[in-house]
Amino acid sequence: MRKAECPSCGAPVFFRGATSIVAVCEFCKSTLVRKGPQLEDIGKMAELLEDATPIKLGTEGVYRGKAFSVIGRIQYRYGSGVWNEWYCFYDDGREGWLSDAMGNYLVTFLRPLADPPKLEQIAPGWVLQAEGKRFQVVDIERAQVVAGAGELPVQVGAGWDAPVVDLRSEQGDFATIDYSEDPPLFYVGEQVPFEALRFTGLRDDQAATGPATAKAVAFACPACGAPLEKRVQTTEAIGCKSCGAVIDVTNPQAAILSRLAENAARYTPAIPLGTRGRFDGAEFETVGYMRREIVAEGTAYSWGEYLLNNPAQGYRWITEYEGHFSVVRDCEGVPGLTPGKRPVAHYRGTVFRHFQRSEPRVTYVAGEFYWRVRLGDTATVDDYVAPPLVLSGERTGNEITWSVGEYVEPQALWQQLGLKTRPPKRTGIAPNQPSPYTGKVLGYWKAFAILALVALVLQAFFRLGADTRVLQSQQFDFVPGRGASTIVTPPFELRGAKPVPLAVRSMADVDNSWVYLNVTLIEQNTGATYQLGREVSYYHGSSDGESWTEGDKSDRARIASVPPGLYYLEIEPEGDVRGRRVSGRVDVFRDPPDWANFIVALAILALFPARALWRSVAFERQRWAESDYAPASSGDDD
Repeated sequence: MRKAECPSCGAPVFFRGATSIVAVCEFCKSTLVRKGPQLEDIGKMAELLEDATPIKLGTEGVYRGKAFSVIGRIQYRYGSGVWNEWYCFYDDGREGWLSDAMGNYLVTFLRPLADPPKLEQIAPGWVLQAEGKRFQVVDIERAQVVAGAGELPVQVGAGWDAPVVDLRSEQGDFATIDYSEDPPLFYVGEQVPFEALRFTGLRDDQAATGPATAKAVAFACPACGAPLEKRVQTTEAIGCKSCGAVIDVTNPQAAILSRLAENAARYTPAIPLGTRGRFDGAEFETVGYMRREIVAEGTAYSWGEYLLNNPAQGYRWITEYEGHFSVVRDCEGVPGLTPGKRPVAHYRGTVFRHFQRSEPRVTYVAGEFYWRVRLGDTATVDDYVAPPLVLSGERTGNEITWSVGEYVEPQALWQQLGLKTRPPKRTGIAPNQPSPYTGKVLGYWKAFAILALVALVLQAFFRLGADTRVLQSQQFDFVPGRGASTIVTPPFELRGAKPVPLAVRSMADVDNSWVYLNVTLIEQNTGATYQLGREVSYYHGSSDGESWTEGDKSDRARIASVPPGLYYLEIEPEGDVRGRRVSGRVDVFRDPPDWANFIVALAILALFPARALWRSVAFERQRWAESDYAPASSGDDD
C-alpha cells in the first residue's frame, strides 16, 4: 500500500492496487492521477447517483476462499438504468472487478484476448471462443460513465462513453469486452449469489434480506394528477394505474413515455402492488405490474407479469396466465440450443422442448420498472418447456435475456404472499403446468405387471396341478358305404364334490378328407346329456410350386360344467373320406383351468393403467394445443 497526500486538500490518499493509477479524494472529490511519485489533480469528480446497491467502498467479501476488499467504484448509466463496477483488491495480491447490476453480482478478472473482434462485427447471439469455452453475446450497450470513486486502474470522467459487450457460456461463465480502451479489455468470471460472497461492512447489514423499499419519493402524475410514489432506487419508469400513462422518473420533468388509449381496458392485479413475500430466503416486494398480449390466428391472448424487488437480491417476476402462476428469475448462463424441426434447449442438466415463438406487446403498465417501459413495446420471445419449468429467451434490440420460471400452485403462492383473497380460477392448462399423471402412469403399469405375474403364476400352478388323466378313451373306425353306426363306450366315473370342466379330444387319420363326429355325453342314472358335434378335417397339396395344408387331424372341445356321476359316450361318425377306411379315437379327461379367464383378468387389470395413459396423453394434447406444435396440425401427440 502506498500513501500520498491530496494536492488539493492535503487529505491522505491510498493506493493499494499495483495497477491503480487514479484515486478520487473522498474529502474534496478531486480526481488524482498518479504519475510516478507525483499526483496530478485533473479536476473534480462528478457526483454519484443515489442507487440501491448494498456495497460501499471498504466492503469486504470472500470469493472462492480468497478475501477481498472493495477499493474503487465506477458507476455507469445505460438504457436500463445504472450499474456499478467495484474495483477489488484480494489478499493474495490479485485485482479484479465486482459488477453490481439489478441485484446480479458478477466477479471478473482481466484476461488476454487474441484478435478481439471489432464492435461493428458483433450482434446478439454471436459466438466467441475464448478461455477454452464457447461464449454467446447476450447484450451490446453503449453506456456512459456517471462518476468514479476510490482508487481505480483506469482514468474515467463523467459522460465518458463505454461501449461494452456482455457474453455468457452454457456453463454459467460471464465475460465482457470493454471497447472504451484500444485494444479492448477482456474480462472473464462468473455470476455469484449475493450470500455466497459473505459480505461484511455493507451500507446496510440488513440489505440482503430486508424489504425492497427505500425512502419514497412522492409526486403527481403529469397526465392526470393522481398521486404516485417512487419506492425503489433503480426505478426508471412508473405506470399510473389511474390513467395508464407511463412516466420517465429519471427525467426531472417527469416526461410521459406513453399514454393508454381512452378506450383501452384497465386491470386490477390479482396480487396488489406492495404485496411482500419471501423467495430464495429474502423478502421481495411487488413493485410493478404489466399486461402483455399476442395475437395468433386472429385471437388475442393476454397475461399479467408482476415485478418483485429486493435491494440486494435484485428482481424476480411472477407471471399469471388464466389463473396459472410461475415464479421467474434470470438465468445464470445461456442454454445450449439444438436446432431442428422441433428445437430443444439444455439448461442446468434439464432438456426443454420448444413450445412457441411469439411477439408480445405491452398493453398496460402500473407501478415501478427498472427500464423505460412503454406501452406498445414488443419483443421476440421463444419459450421452451420442461414442466414444471419454462425457459424463455427474449430478444429486444441489442439484448437477449434468458429467464427460467417454475410453476407454483396458486393457493401455495397466496400463502407465500400472505394474501387473504382467493386466487383466480384456473382455466385450461399452462405450458409448464405439471401433469397430475406424471409418475402415476408408470406406477399403474408397474402394478399391472406385478398383478399379471401373480395371475400367471396362479394360472400355471392350477394348470400344472390339475388332474388331467384320461377318464375314457374310445377307438372308432369309419368305413365308407356302411352307413352311420353308433359306438357306445363303457361307463366311467366322474368323481368330486362339484361340477368340473371336461375336455373331449377327437383324432382321425383323415387325408384330404373329413369326418364328422356326433358325440353325446350321457349320465347313466339321471339321463342328463351333453351333445357335441365336431369335425376333423385335413387337406394338403401344392400350388404354383408351393406346398400348402389346411385343417388338423385332431380337434378339442370343452364342456364347461359337468356334475359328478357315472357317464358314458355315444359316438356316431360320418363324413367324406374318399373311399378309404378312417380310424380314430375320442378321449375324455378333466380340462385344466382355462386361459380365457386369465386373459379376461389381464384385460380388466389393464383398464387402470390404460385409462391413466389415455388421460395423460389427453392432458399433454391439451397442453400443446396452443403451441407451435399443436397435435391437430403436426400429428405429434407428445
